[in-house]
Amino acid sequence: MNQKLFNVLRWFQIVLPLLGTFYFSIADAWGLPYAGPVTATCAAATAFLGGILKADSKKFFKNKEIVPVE
Repeated sequence: MNQKLFNVLRWFQIVLPLLGTFYFSIADAWGLPYAGPVTATCAAATAFLGGILKADSKKFFKNKEIVPVE
């Protein structure tokens, strides 16, 4: 995985929980559908990205001087 892809996936890992929480918070007030499934999908995608990034970060940072933030 290259640096750009790693950074993009990391960005999604940060934004997805925010998006899910935001949607869940406003869904009832605005009558938006599927608040639970949208939130669950965001949580599942975040967990999946976390697993991929954690597994790949050891390999990614192995030859770098940068130390990953845990």
